Amino acid sequence: MIAASIRWTLGRPRLIALACACFLAWGIAFIQDMRFELLPNLAPTETRIQTEAPGLVSEQVEDLVTRPLESVLVGAPGVGHVSSRSVQGLSVITVSLAPGADPYRVRQFISERLSGLGGALPAAAAAPRITPLTPPEAEVLKLGFTSDRLDPLALRDLVQWTVRPRLLAVPGVAEVSVYGGLTRRLEVRARPADLSDSDVGFLDVLNAVRRSTSVAGAGFIDTPSQRVLIEPHGQALTTDDVAAGQIQTPGSAPVRIGDVADVLETSAPAFGDAVIDGRPGVLLSISRQYGAGALDTTRAAEAALAVLSPSLEAQGVKVQSDLDRPASFTTRAIRGIALDLLVGAGLIALGLWVFLGGNRAVLISLASIPLATVSALVVLKLCGWSLNTMILGGLLLSVGMVIDDAVIGVETVINRLRVASADHHHDLETTLEASLEVREPVTFAALAFVIVLAPLLVLPGLQGALLAPLAVTVMAVAASSLFLATFVTPALCLLVHGHDGPPLEPRWLARFKDWLITRTRSAAAS
Repeated sequence: MIAASIRWTLGRPRLIALACACFLAWGIAFIQDMRFELLPNLAPTETRIQTEAPGLVSEQVEDLVTRPLESVLVGAPGVGHVSSRSVQGLSVITVSLAPGADPYRVRQFISERLSGLGGALPAAAAAPRITPLTPPEAEVLKLGFTSDRLDPLALRDLVQWTVRPRLLAVPGVAEVSVYGGLTRRLEVRARPADLSDSDVGFLDVLNAVRRSTSVAGAGFIDTPSQRVLIEPHGQALTTDDVAAGQIQTPGSAPVRIGDVADVLETSAPAFGDAVIDGRPGVLLSISRQYGAGALDTTRAAEAALAVLSPSLEAQGVKVQSDLDRPASFTTRAIRGIALDLLVGAGLIALGLWVFLGGNRAVLISLASIPLATVSALVVLKLCGWSLNTMILGGLLLSVGMVIDDAVIGVETVINRLRVASADHHHDLETTLEASLEVREPVTFAALAFVIVLAPLLVLPGLQGALLAPLAVTVMAVAASSLFLATFVTPALCLLVHGHDGPPLEPRWLARFKDWLITRTRSAAAS
């Protein structure tokens, strides 16, 4: 069957060459949007559950919030490991997914279990919030904002309400965290002496502030022809509006909030800070979505920031986008390995030209490199793999194997054609015999690579995550190289050398062989 297939390809060399060219063009277009990563995913996928509990100390957060949440999360389908951290007013639970678990289904299970908590959490705790799903090493960019013209309050407002929403709209961005600056808020500070004189308590002030800053529906009025909705406009948005709010005290004269308290526009208590080049500022940390490429997300975020930069500079804000950019390491690593691949291909081409003695033979041998590489990358993309340094390293290691298979086939065919009859009608049979002669050693060499690398696919933990992409890449290249050496290389040799004949052996190589034969005979005679 193999011989019949090779004979069929040898009978249609132009069709095989056209098919290879079409496949190469399609493959390059298909892998254009392949995701780039620095390293494979070495850590399991994680998701976090954050619960705010203002006013509780860390011990209370641990006992009243974190432990009840952990009790419902442990044992959920797809959950591998649960860890937690309890600080003042905040509970953070990290859920590591089991290997092979579908992240979206696990998040659904977690949401269902959290919804069943009911009243298990204290009244001071907010509803648990599941953070956006992000892969390991999700952070793609850190941006710094400083200004000599804006104060920390204004700078934080600008970044929080102008820059952050624009970056969240970028495709691939999952979360944008803001650090530093001061958060603006309206603060009501009750005066105890005035409260005592007015016979008003702290709870009365609290209820009055809630009423003045909230929005309540006013209902509607039905007329014979239509229903008219009543739109209230009583929400207090400024300090004067809040101070004008009335405190309801039955049996007493009306008291306004401003009569018993100071209403100020000030900053909320800071939890952390950001210092950029020794100056206080605001820091943005951008994280990518699960499944999004780090390089593509970084470039899209930088493009969105470039649109905002003129407006920010006009307001006296300096933007520093080079604080932390992991994509730079990825591009440097990819360029370095790609350069090594090109240098290796150039050295191989030089060696082939010196020993084969013909440009056409060199081109046939080198044609297997892009074909095998593109074939392997197409397989990897179909399997859902991203392009990283381990895969590029596997491609680099496989170049020698690809060239070895191609050179063996080309050199065998050329030598057979040189010693064959001058009748070109026998070129097909000669090429077929030469291809069948080297088929077994080439096949066994490819199988040896596969057998040696197969154990790497079942390695557990960090070693398996790191070495499995390299093994899969080499195995894919070995299979592609075997197919090319068996069916494509002989057809290309017949197409190129079938009419004009094979290239003559280089003179220096022929002289060297004659000298070697002479020395061997002389040594045997003596």
